Amino acid sequence: MTPLVCSLSLLTAATITAVSANAQSVTVPLNYNFNGIVHAGESNLPDDPVGFRSISDRALDFSAGIPVDPLLAPYQLIGIPGQLDIVHLGNRNLVDNGNWAFEAIANGNNIGVQPAWLANVDQSGPQTTVLAGPLPITADISIGFLYQISNGGGSFDVTLTLLSGGTHTATLSGVDWFQGAFLGTQNVDLGAPGTNLSITEGRIDLGAFAGDALTEISFSNQSNPVGGYAILACNFGAQAKNTVLGQGCIGQYVSFYEQMDTASFDLTDTDITGTNTGAGYVVLPTPGTGPLAVGGIDPLGGTVLVLPDDGQVVAGTLGMTVGSNGWMALGAGNSNGFAPTPAIMLGNPSESVYTWTDLQPDTSGTVTYEEDVATGQTRVTYDGVNGWNTLDPVFIQIDYNVNSGDWAIRFGVVGFANPEDWIVGYSPAGVSADPGGVDISATAVIITAATDIIPLSLAAITRPVLGTSWDLEVNDIPASTVFGVTFFGLADPMLLDLGFLGMPGCQLRSSLDLTDGPWLPSGSTHAYNLALPATPLNLLGFELFTQAATFGTPPVNSFGAISSNGINGTLGDI
Repeated sequence: MTPLVCSLSLLTAATITAVSANAQSVTVPLNYNFNGIVHAGESNLPDDPVGFRSISDRALDFSAGIPVDPLLAPYQLIGIPGQLDIVHLGNRNLVDNGNWAFEAIANGNNIGVQPAWLANVDQSGPQTTVLAGPLPITADISIGFLYQISNGGGSFDVTLTLLSGGTHTATLSGVDWFQGAFLGTQNVDLGAPGTNLSITEGRIDLGAFAGDALTEISFSNQSNPVGGYAILACNFGAQAKNTVLGQGCIGQYVSFYEQMDTASFDLTDTDITGTNTGAGYVVLPTPGTGPLAVGGIDPLGGTVLVLPDDGQVVAGTLGMTVGSNGWMALGAGNSNGFAPTPAIMLGNPSESVYTWTDLQPDTSGTVTYEEDVATGQTRVTYDGVNGWNTLDPVFIQIDYNVNSGDWAIRFGVVGFANPEDWIVGYSPAGVSADPGGVDISATAVIITAATDIIPLSLAAITRPVLGTSWDLEVNDIPASTVFGVTFFGLADPMLLDLGFLGMPGCQLRSSLDLTDGPWLPSGSTHAYNLALPATPLNLLGFELFTQAATFGTPPVNSFGAISSNGINGTLGDI
């Protein structure tokens, strides 16, 4: 595709007002206090008095230079050996329960002596950078940080001092640094090649302080007392953003689910019925009163199942399998995992109805299975089974009819101390497409289909940073596509159903100010881009919209086209 710089200029010249005329990206030099990244020549010198030291048992490996990576590109990192290159927050002698405390005497092993550049090993107090000059804040400005946290991850506070005299404190958090996209080292202060590490980016929106200026940054209050904290870099500017708008068409899915944490569980005393139409299910959530009495299917009271923790057993004679963590399947082989995820649910080999969370039936409550061979009706009741390692019981019942395929879920009282999320829903056997989660309690009816059809979709590959290319990709292009078009606009029409055009279920989420195409499909994806000018700076914060449509044969509707989701790109300089 030809870059659209000229066209963008024509589009915006008469319509853009100055949003942030004085804003520009600034890399902020921090008051680095630790040499914690391995650069060229710094490995295998654990006792060098002015050399590298790890903040825990490993570090980033920049010995071949600063990596070329989109995450790092907007930041200025230290790339010179023998320099302080991170802001360390914590106490190296206490990290990882004191396993890597500096040694008193140089002996060449993997733990070094306290280096000459570290006057005080306790850097857990506020670590402050006073800026050389105030940085003006406008409505679009945010401040970003790159950082790592060892030994399980955690959080820390960033306190920003303003020229007006006020302060603003925000909390940033990160996962454990182990495994990621960046070369890492091991063996503590030896800095030998090791497992890759991750880097986290956190940003703080400063729009509420427009008209003020930033003068000082302090880091403090690490939540993980045995974790090592390394703040690598900081920048200040208007961040470019991508926001997905709406959804593509035409999509249909065989599965549905809701994933929620325990505190958000809102299905107590709710019945959920799934009626098999032969072309999918009609799923209705309604108020309920909890599980029906045991014995309603089997007058003899059914069979009490002996379930292990995180296991499953074959139940009855109709091919059903019951899982200890709240599911019943037509067949065996589904995951016994205690931590439910949509990906696992949608990939399980057997058709299943899910009320999946981490339960402990081997030490609490009873699980009773019933069946009626004549009608094909089966039922499992979880009666007072505790969430794992809690005294918090749940009362759940699942029905499944092997003849009709109809099913039902009945929730009674459910505790709120369970350690894992819930996944509630249904999925047939084998791999299914992900429809995205649904709020069951807020949805009057859920309709599933007999087969999955993936809608046309649009993804942003890069952010719309001034002076760069905004790269996008159309995905899931149907094999029947004859040609496609992509377009850019200055507004979101918010037309959520184009049925009046003969495209029911499709949306228009970008005005048609600039069209690219027609283009011929080559496989299931199509890449396109928009070259963004580096100036003027009054483009900061300006919003562009883009979307795609494809035309196929035979046509899927009277108009003959389907559309993707839209993307709203907010222009920035970082």
